[in-house]
Amino acid sequence: MSTTKGAARSPRDRFEEYRLRLVDGYAERLVGTMSSAQAGSTRSLRSTRVVGALVVLPVHLLTLASLVGGLYLLVAPHTWPERVAGLVLLLVCYGTRPELPKRPAYVARLGPDDAPATFALLRQVGELVRAPVPDEVLVSRAYNAAVGRAGLRGRFVELGAPLWVAAPPQARVALIAHELGHLAHRDLTNGLWVSTARHTLRKWNDVFRTPSAATHGTRRGFWGGGIAVVLSTLLFPLLRGLTGAYTSLVEWANAPSHRRQEMLADLDAARVAGTDGALELLDTILAKLSVETSISSAAVDGRRPDMWHVVTERLAARGPEERSRARATATSERTRVDASHPATTLRIRLVDGRPWEAPAVVPDAAEWGAIDRELARPLEAAAKAIGERIRYRR
Repeated sequence: MSTTKGAARSPRDRFEEYRLRLVDGYAERLVGTMSSAQAGSTRSLRSTRVVGALVVLPVHLLTLASLVGGLYLLVAPHTWPERVAGLVLLLVCYGTRPELPKRPAYVARLGPDDAPATFALLRQVGELVRAPVPDEVLVSRAYNAAVGRAGLRGRFVELGAPLWVAAPPQARVALIAHELGHLAHRDLTNGLWVSTARHTLRKWNDVFRTPSAATHGTRRGFWGGGIAVVLSTLLFPLLRGLTGAYTSLVEWANAPSHRRQEMLADLDAARVAGTDGALELLDTILAKLSVETSISSAAVDGRRPDMWHVVTERLAARGPEERSRARATATSERTRVDASHPATTLRIRLVDGRPWEAPAVVPDAAEWGAIDRELARPLEAAAKAIGERIRYRR
């Protein structure tokens, strides 16, 4: 995370930087502990998971209290103002209710029948990391990958097309092992209990921002007029502050568990794809700017070259010196995938600091050929969608 010199920073920016320094300090201690630990002793601490679960308990209790209180005021014999209050409580409960996780935006969705070779690789990796195999593969436009739930029981693995194309073969194996590692270690932030509470908090934040938007003329209707002025100047700033502070507390309480889960997943990647494959993946993550530059140049080129060919050519031209410079820059700027991840160079130190491991899964040319054919159309659709979006924004 870099900050422009001399630029004024808001209190929120300063708080976020302070928070990231704290969690990076925790991550650095983890690197030291896990680098010297035996492989069997790298399971997550149960205490951090319990703390994270307890912190979100009041969110669910508040939703339950709104439901029970609203029903009581509406059904039991009361005056009409009390019944109106009960109806309001039920509306609030409905508007901020926990929701089951949904799929992220994607350009293609594949099941086992659509991509048997891809799912064969998922099963092979899943057996090694002791993780359930996802029910579907989502191909997206993101320079990222993820696993998650869709509904109550469904699981998916998201493969961001730019990252998948940019990654060498063993780095792709490492990518799958890392993501399935989250399922194996039962990452709490992806669990229903915490994720639904975070979703409810985001809804509360939206509710308390609404009157402020109305007073600026961006919305009218229920929140318009004098009530918006009163709420936005007296009550809602306080409620926004309380909700924002509690959201930060939830993120903070889950940060140690999540950092540890990320590093456990990195060790899974090294165990399955080999140390070299895991390091290739992390270096590919650091090449994000080069990949995005290549994508943009291909998208605006009037000759419409093959976007993924431009990306692979650019990355093939990167030598050891450029990779070393990327690591040095990432160290000074504390580059990370997002705020929930440890700094990428800390993850590199973890993998590189442990004894070298040979790859356990090495797909041959025939297997990669079958996977490439299955993903060809989804990757083409992703390239088209990315190109159209870039050209539209120009």
